[in-house]
Amino acid sequence: MLNRNLQAEFSQIHSPPGKKEKKSPRTPFRARGDFGDFQKRKPKGLVKQKKWRFLRNQKQKQQQMIHSNTHAIEILETSEEVPYEAIRYLYYQKPSEAIHKKVLFWLENAYNDEMIEEGEFDPIAPFWFAILAENYLDENLVDPVIKLFTTVDSDWDYLNEQAVDLIHGLCYKIGDKAITPFLQTSVEQIKIESELPYLYLFESFRFVDPSKYEKEILSLFEKKSYWLEALLAHLPDMQFLQKKHPELLSKLHEKLELLRLEYEMLETEDHIDRGVLQELINCQERLSKADYSKEDKSNNWKPKDWEATIRSMSRFAEDEKESFSEQIPAPVFGKQKKIGRNDPCPCGSGKKYKRCCL
Repeated sequence: MLNRNLQAEFSQIHSPPGKKEKKSPRTPFRARGDFGDFQKRKPKGLVKQKKWRFLRNQKQKQQQMIHSNTHAIEILETSEEVPYEAIRYLYYQKPSEAIHKKVLFWLENAYNDEMIEEGEFDPIAPFWFAILAENYLDENLVDPVIKLFTTVDSDWDYLNEQAVDLIHGLCYKIGDKAITPFLQTSVEQIKIESELPYLYLFESFRFVDPSKYEKEILSLFEKKSYWLEALLAHLPDMQFLQKKHPELLSKLHEKLELLRLEYEMLETEDHIDRGVLQELINCQERLSKADYSKEDKSNNWKPKDWEATIRSMSRFAEDEKESFSEQIPAPVFGKQKKIGRNDPCPCGSGKKYKRCCL
């Protein structure tokens, strides 16, 4: 028999081509516990590549992980994308004084162009903090919410919708402490013939007990409101009862009848006047049948699912940016002109295009 050395030499000489000698196995690829010091080169081998990808992803997640309220607030103020994780982190936290202050700050400065133009903050940041405001429904929030609708003539739809939800929440949580300033502000804006978007404050009407606010309700019709159509639509939402408020309802019917006669005497083809006239008739009919019942018309409030709301907004950020520059060509011959959202409406109503025929 050949000894082992001869067998080894013989096998090397007569080994089939292409077959390589097996090498001793290397130690498996590992990384340190902090995921920071692993090989930067992608290792060879399918198993090792999977481990490398796993560790790389762990490092990225560790870097993106929110570790404090301050960190989450910073993300809300500067993120150019929808910061779901940061909102979740702060929304489900216990009430915090730091978060409360930030909520009040951003609602008060939602239309502070100087601060936004500096470029340090994301222009949509007030909307994220308006979502967090659902957890801080107290008296301190009333004035910032009113300021959203009485500062500038803005049409930021997303923020307005969220602020309406805050109006409902404040009226439900703190009652007359919110209802009184909302109603009084509406009266004041009507008296000065304001064209600011205070019509959103009419959303508080469904929480109003008419027996407490008879003077304010009648004052809503001392002058013709710029948002008269919206006022007429929301007025019957108040908790009227035929047996409990006969005198107040009678006075309201007198004021509404005078308004109706005034609009009927106006021989105009203006579609806005016709719309107001129809809303007047509807309002009179609803008030004549007023019989408020908590079973039929509940004034309960529940916060919306903010994640579902945001996800349902198609092209959220893009639409928000484009909405301010959107223009529609006017139907004229020859050179096509464009009507800006803030230009006078071509129908001749005297209102802005965005508030009329847009």
